Amino acid sequence: MAYANRIFKQTQNPTIILFNAMIKWYSLNGPFEESFRLFSSMKNRGIWPDEYTLAPLLKACSSLGVLQLGKCIHKEVLVVGFEGFSSIRIGVIELYSSCGVMEDAEKVFDEMYQRDVIVWNLMIRGFCKRGDVDMGLCLFRQMRKRSVVSWNIMISCLAQSRRDNEALGFVHDMLDWGFKLDEATVVTILPICARSGSVDVGKWIHFYEDNLRAARREREIDQMAKFNVVQKRRRAQISESKRAIHGDPLTKKLKNKTQPLTLSDKRKRKLLKKWRREQKEAVDKGLVTMQDVEMAFAPGEVTSKDAKRTPTRFHMNKGKKPKRLKRKGKFMFE
Repeated sequence: MAYANRIFKQTQNPTIILFNAMIKWYSLNGPFEESFRLFSSMKNRGIWPDEYTLAPLLKACSSLGVLQLGKCIHKEVLVVGFEGFSSIRIGVIELYSSCGVMEDAEKVFDEMYQRDVIVWNLMIRGFCKRGDVDMGLCLFRQMRKRSVVSWNIMISCLAQSRRDNEALGFVHDMLDWGFKLDEATVVTILPICARSGSVDVGKWIHFYEDNLRAARREREIDQMAKFNVVQKRRRAQISESKRAIHGDPLTKKLKNKTQPLTLSDKRKRKLLKKWRREQKEAVDKGLVTMQDVEMAFAPGEVTSKDAKRTPTRFHMNKGKKPKRLKRKGKFMFE
């Protein structure tokens, strides 16, 4: 995250997408105050917030437990008109339920036409946290769709209220509804069995936990086996592709190596010497024309007038060899 923060600070004109990403990360992992600092910087730059900006801010207020700051964010939501989004409503309900202001949470809850499991769990947890377990039970019975988290919340709240028999009854109901106990459920039930003296239930929970661990271990082994199979297939495909290019090393029937794309310095020098030799032979044979010289030194294309000129050839006497004069660097013919 430090690297991402440096990149963000070096960005001259960060967009709202970058601000939203940074605000969301800080609202989930902390420090939560940093998300509000980024929100203030975004507003100073004249960037208008959207639903993806305000929802993480409500989450940060819930984590900090600062009600007044959360109310300011809720007011900002009402000003921009984003109160109809589900993510915003979930954030507002989480804010008021975590701070114990269930009256305001109920107002937002009653205005929602579609209530998912997350909203119901937040309301149940808020009432149970305030001490109104009966209201939490009433909301739990009204739920049409429940999850393991919903059952764990009610079992934990009943256990905290010392209503052990009802908590154990919820465990049986949970199994009857087809839900499986997880680690959170087991950790909550075992102290209840110790307080109430339900040794048989405690032994059964311990046996169930052992079976749960064994099943989890089998799933991990199965996943590792599948991963190994995938890795073997991948290595086989890589070796097959190499064998198709270079040949089979087991039978020692290797194919000719392909020429490298880059040239070494030694190869470059050989090519340059070859080119110079070919140019010298061309000069000796008289294949260089005046037109070639003009085209080589001309800045632009050759015009039609210049193209009509007859080529002038330089015929050199092959019997005489050029001899270099001393000190002057010129050629003369013997």
